[in-house]
Amino acid sequence: MLSKLKNFRLKTLIMSLTISAIIATLVIGFIGYFNMMALDKCINEMYSERLIPVADVGNIRSNFYQIKIEGIFTSLTHSNDGDAKTKTYKENIDKYLKDYEKSTMDEREAKYINDFKLTYNSFLELVDKLNNSSSAENIKQIEQLETEIESILSDLQSYDEELAATQKKNAYDAYRANVKLMGIIYILAVGIFTIISYIIILVVDKSSKEMITKLERVADGDFTISLDNNSKNEFGLMTRALDKTRSNISNMIKSIKSTADNINVQAETLSSVSEEMTSSSQNVSAAIYEVSKSNEAQSLDLYSISSELNKFGEEIERIVSDIKEIDDNSRDIDAMAKESDVKLGSLVRSVNNLSISFDNFTEKMNALGIKLGKINDITNYINNISRQTNLLPLNAAIEAARAGDQGRGFAVVAEEIRKLAEESKESSENISKITIDIVNDTTEIVDSTNMMNNELVEQSEVIHMALGSFKKIISAIEIVIPKIDEVNLSALGLHEEKNNIIEKVSSTSAVAEEITSSSQEIAASSEELNNSTDEVSKSALALNSVTIKMIEEVNKFRLQEVSV
Repeated sequence: MLSKLKNFRLKTLIMSLTISAIIATLVIGFIGYFNMMALDKCINEMYSERLIPVADVGNIRSNFYQIKIEGIFTSLTHSNDGDAKTKTYKENIDKYLKDYEKSTMDEREAKYINDFKLTYNSFLELVDKLNNSSSAENIKQIEQLETEIESILSDLQSYDEELAATQKKNAYDAYRANVKLMGIIYILAVGIFTIISYIIILVVDKSSKEMITKLERVADGDFTISLDNNSKNEFGLMTRALDKTRSNISNMIKSIKSTADNINVQAETLSSVSEEMTSSSQNVSAAIYEVSKSNEAQSLDLYSISSELNKFGEEIERIVSDIKEIDDNSRDIDAMAKESDVKLGSLVRSVNNLSISFDNFTEKMNALGIKLGKINDITNYINNISRQTNLLPLNAAIEAARAGDQGRGFAVVAEEIRKLAEESKESSENISKITIDIVNDTTEIVDSTNMMNNELVEQSEVIHMALGSFKKIISAIEIVIPKIDEVNLSALGLHEEKNNIIEKVSSTSAVAEEITSSSQEIAASSEELNNSTDEVSKSALALNSVTIKMIEEVNKFRLQEVSV
């Protein structure tokens, strides 16, 4: 059984535990939710179908008793004051009766309600008769009907209370069933959680004990143990990974052991080689000393050549800088000339447009003078009409004088016409004066406009001449710029060649100095090499001793023998 449990993965067990918990929680939640809904529905039904009808029956009985009391009071006092109250009680009974009928009724409830309505209607009819003519027989019948009504209402109320008790019992039974179901689910969930947790504990305990035992042997240096495990859980994966690590470390220790043996052999070889190197380094030191002297003389010659080339390079750099400045200035002049050319062209167009506008303005002012002349003709015509009109009142006054009293009204009209004619004449004369002033001003404006137009034409010609000069300047600059560019390129090429020469000479000088310095260093190093070879020989002996100790330490590990 335990061997099978070893194949269970912890991840699978934990996921099973989590899924079981989620399922149990969801089941408990759903059952609780639906049972709460059922309980809420049962409570609503108890309220609307049982409690409200019982209250309605109680209210009907209460109002019926009030009607009885008012009837007794009326019969004793022979007063009509209770009729209004009796009517209110009847309305209340009708209202509660309708409310009761709105609820869900079974056949027995419907029968009680029908019996009550029939008996109640008979009761009301007898009460009306009793108010009209009272008799002992009517009173007796009323008492019987009252008894029947009370019996019906009492039975109906008792029946409603029985139904409410039954529904309460059903709700309690549903509650007990829900509690039992929740308890069963809870017990099952706890059982499943316990089983899965127990399995996890067993798997972890057994697998961890096996791994700890094997790790203790590895810690003691025993690499012959096999850590392979066929278990499929996480501990099996860790054991297989650890076995791979053990195998790799074992191979590394074997390699270290083999390498230590090789180092021991090479240390002995190194000791013999170091003695041969001592004699060779002495010969090399003497040869390098002669080379160092020759390089010193060559280095001095190269240094003087480099100084002369540097002076020549400085002169070339000044020439290149001056050519570059000339090139920049010529390009700036070209750009400014082109910009001025564009602006002059724009100015020419503006002057031409202004000249056209002055021509249009002159034409319009001339047209205005002609129209003002026509206005003057019209005012002259109006003056003639007013002079003719002045004659009409004179003739009318003469005719009115001849007519005597009958012509007085005509004389008044003639006088008014004369006044209007004089006013028209004055107005036309004023218009004529204003028109003459406008014509004179217009003539002056036209003359001034013509003078300005002539000046604009002269300015336009001057601008055209300046524009032509700028175009010639631009053409000349465009011819000069390519030549300056060619000179600039040649100077830059010369500058680059100069730099290359200086760099090569400097490099040669530096190489010569480096050779001299290196030869001196080699000479010094050869002397140090003589000393070092002795130390190497000593170090080889020390290394041989260290490798022997390392081999002894490596042999403490127990390793698997490799089959050949």
